This record gives sequence, structure tokens and C-alpha cells, in this order.
Amino acid sequence: MKKAVFLIVIALLLGCAKDKGEVLAKFKGGKVTSDEFKKELSKVPDFAKGIFESAEGKKRFLEDLISRELIYLDAKKKKIDKDKEYLDMIERFKRDALLEILLKREVEDKAKVDESELKAYYDSNPEEFRLNEEVRVSHILVKTDAEARDVINRLKGGTDFGKLAIELSQDPASAKKGGELGYFKRGKMVPEFERVAFKLKQGEISEPVRTNFGYHIIKLTGRKQGQLVEYAKVTEVLRQRLLREKQKKIFEEWVAGLKKDAKIDINEKAFKSLTEEKKESPK
Repeated sequence: MKKAVFLIVIALLLGCAKDKGEVLAKFKGGKVTSDEFKKELSKVPDFAKGIFESAEGKKRFLEDLISRELIYLDAKKKKIDKDKEYLDMIERFKRDALLEILLKREVEDKAKVDESELKAYYDSNPEEFRLNEEVRVSHILVKTDAEARDVINRLKGGTDFGKLAIELSQDPASAKKGGELGYFKRGKMVPEFERVAFKLKQGEISEPVRTNFGYHIIKLTGRKQGQLVEYAKVTEVLRQRLLREKQKKIFEEWVAGLKKDAKIDINEKAFKSLTEEKKESPK
């Protein structure tokens, strides 16, 4: 336990500034004050705070602060602060800190989801909040977008869906049944396919849906509604989902603007040479 506590303290508190207050401990080259003790204790994460509540726990914390200071003084004595490895690490930290702060300001702080947005989405997409909802679909799977568009045009022209599935679908198991996949619940199909299937209305045929398998044309032939989950029970999950989607959109638009202004010029010849380099064979 003591080792674990020590690691927590070292990882979180190393290198803090000195504070005023009554001296709790002094040693060659340094000291620990009551103000410093309180400040550092307040930084301990909630999951570890209980370790230091007792008098014994607080004593261990003081000992760990002393150990930290002695390690720091030893590092200074050995001139680690002049070492190239240390300086490189500081530069990496500065870079990462700049990126983290900028991302927070440009993405996280700008992405907000209010209550009206949450309720509007919930009301407009009830099919996403039903327990045990099932849909029955048929599909036609082809290799390319051009083939999928041709299928759509033939369907609009009156050709039977089942007939086209038997003729063209690259999914042999369902093709022989006219594209029939039967009923399934959420989580059974790949997300891209499932997202569209559950949004279709009875008898409706989708636009081409791309997945890792190819391009699907989906037809909804049946639905078992399931029970609608109360809004209050999905609010936080929905909030996080919409927040992530907003952050992604803001980030992509921001980076696209940066790239446009940067006038990027990639040396395709050098890049091609790099990607074609062969790995050395193990000896």
C-alpha cells in the first residue's frame, strides 16, 4: 500500500511550488510546510483521498512529500535539469500542453448541447430509443456505387426487388430468398446498415448504403415496435453522443480551414518512395 501511495504522490505532485506556513519537516536543502501539505493533499484524486484521512495516512503522505523533495534535490544535484533527455521531454510537454489548451478552446468550449436540442432529437428519432425493437428487411448487395445506382433505377422503373436480389445480390444466403434477411434487433448488424434499416418506413427502399461488405440497397418489410425508453433515462447518454458529434464536426471544419490557409504542398515522389521502402529482413 505504501508503495502505491508513493507512486500516486510522485506522479501527481512532483515539482510543485513552495508555500508558506508552519514547517512540518526540514532537511538538508529543503522543507515541507503546512500550507504546502494542505495544497498537495487537495490535489490527490478522489479515489485515493480515503488513504490519507487518518493520522497514520497523513503521516505517510508527509513522508512521501519528503521523499519527493529529496528525489528532486538529487536530480538537481546530478544536473538532470541540464540533460538533453530532460530538455527534450520538456519540449514535448510544452507542445502537448499547447495542443491540449487549443483543442479545448477551439473544440470543447464551442461544442454545447442544450436541453431543447436533446428533446428535439429524442422526439424526432423515437426508433432509436425503443427496447427490443426489431425490423425485418431484405437487401441487395453489390460491389460498387455505380452498380447500386443501377439497381435503384431499375427498382424505380418497376422491377421486382426480390427478382433483382436473386439476379444481382452478392450475398448468396439471402439472394436465393429474394434478399430476405428476416427480423433482427439493434446490435446484430454493422452500424452503417443498422442505422438506415431502423429509420426506414414500411415498404421504403433506401439509397445505397456503404459498408465493409459493399453497397446495400435495403427494403423494410416489417417492424416490431418495442417499448419506448423514457426521455429522462436516456438524457445523459444522448447528451454525450450529440456532444461528440458536435465536437467532431467543429474539429473537422476547423482543421479544414487550417489546411486551406496553410497551402500544403506534399512531395508525392518522396512520400511514394517512403511508403515503398522495404523493411529489413530479420537476421
